[in-house]
Amino acid sequence: MGSASQGSQGDQMSKWGRVALAAICAIMVLLLATDQRPDDTSIRTSLVVILLGVSAGIDLLLFRHQRSAYSRTDGMVLPLFMAGFLLVCSASALWAVEPQRTLEITGLAWLLFLCWLTVRLWADRQSVKRVTMVTRWICVAILAFAVLLCSEVLTDQYIHRYLVNDIGMSMSIPNYYDTAGDRIRVLLQFLSQHMATLSYLFWPTLLAIVLTFGKSRFIFMFAFSVLTAYAVWNSDNQTAMLSLCLGAALFALAWQLPRLAIGVAAVTWIAATIAIVPLTYVVHDVLQLQLNPHIPASGQARFPIWYEVASRVGEQPYIGHGVVSLQALVLSGNGFLGEHAHAHNVFLQTWYETGILGSLLLLACALVLLVRLYHYPRRFVCYGVATLATVSISFVTTAWELWVPWHLGAVALAGSLFLLTDRIILQKTELTVE
Repeated sequence: MGSASQGSQGDQMSKWGRVALAAICAIMVLLLATDQRPDDTSIRTSLVVILLGVSAGIDLLLFRHQRSAYSRTDGMVLPLFMAGFLLVCSASALWAVEPQRTLEITGLAWLLFLCWLTVRLWADRQSVKRVTMVTRWICVAILAFAVLLCSEVLTDQYIHRYLVNDIGMSMSIPNYYDTAGDRIRVLLQFLSQHMATLSYLFWPTLLAIVLTFGKSRFIFMFAFSVLTAYAVWNSDNQTAMLSLCLGAALFALAWQLPRLAIGVAAVTWIAATIAIVPLTYVVHDVLQLQLNPHIPASGQARFPIWYEVASRVGEQPYIGHGVVSLQALVLSGNGFLGEHAHAHNVFLQTWYETGILGSLLLLACALVLLVRLYHYPRRFVCYGVATLATVSISFVTTAWELWVPWHLGAVALAGSLFLLTDRIILQKTELTVE
C-alpha cells in the first residue's frame, strides 16, 4: 500500500513538474518573441535552442527514468529549483551587457547541471556496494589532490623567500609585494583556486571517508585533515581559512545540537541572501569596517566594492542586470569598480545580475538541502551543516566570481560527492522523508 501510494505521488509530482517546466519555458520564449531589438536575432535564437535543449534534457533525466528504491518525490525539489535558477540566468542574456558571454557561461553551467543529474540517476540505479566503491576511489583522488597542494604550497613559500630575501621586496598584503615605492602583484592564481576548491570538498570528503573506509577511516580522516590544514594555513588564502574555521565551529555545534546548528545555518543563508544589501550599508556607513585596522587589508578593500555594487542593485531590483555584466563592463572600460571584474561576494553578485528572482531561487536550493539534513541521522548532520557554512562564508568573502568555470566545477564536484554519500546514508539507515 505504501509503495503504491508513493508511486502515485511520484507520478503526480512528475506530471506537475513537467507542466511547471513547460510553463517556464513558454514564458521565456514569449519574452524572446516580444523583444524588438533588431541586433539580437542570433542571441534570441541561441537562447531558444538552449531552453528547448535543456527542457528536453531535464524531462529525460529527471522525470522519465524508472523509479528505484532510492527515487523519491522529495529528490525532485532541489533539481527543479536549480533548473529555475539557471533558466533565470540564461534568460538574462536578453538584457545583459554582453549577451553572448552570458549564454556561453550559463551554457557551461547547464552542462554541469546535467552531469550532476546524471550522477544522481546513476547512483539511484546502482547497488550501494558499487556506489561505495566509486566514492572510495573519489576520496583517494581528493587525497592525492591534497598532497599535490602541499607541494604547491612549498613552491609558493620558495617564491616568497626569493622575492623577500634575494630581491628585497616586502609583502604588504597577500599576493602584493612592495619595492622602491612601487607595488607589484605576484598572483599565484592557480594556488588560490585550488585552495578554494579544497575548502568546498573538505567536509563532503570527510563524510565520504567515514562512510566508505571502514575501520581505517580514522587514519584517512586524520591524514586528510592534516594535509588540508597545512595547505590552507600556509597558502595566504584568507577566505579558505575563515570558511573552514567557521565550518568547524558549526560542525562542533551540530555534533552536540544538530537541530540548532541547522537553524543557525538556515538563518545565515537567509540573512546573507535576503538582507545582504542593507547589511552592506550597515557595514560600510554605520560600522565603517573598511577603516578598522584590526581587519586584514584584503578584507578592508572588499567593503567599498560591496558598497558600490549594493548601491546599484536598485537599478534593476527584480531581474538584475544580467549574468557576468560586471565583468563585461570592466572589459569595455566602463566598469564602476575600477579594475575589479566582480563583486567579491556571490550573494551581492546574484542580486546585481539576477535580482530578487535569482536570489530567492538560490536561497531555495540551500534551504532544500538543510531540510534534507534535518532528516539525517544525528552523526551525519554535522558534515552537511559544516559544508553549507563553509560555502556560505566563501560566497561572502570570495576573491572569485560565481561564474568562473573552475568555480562552477568545484561546486558541481562537491554536489556530486554529496549525492553519492546521500545514497549510501539512505541505504544504511533506511532514511525516509515524509
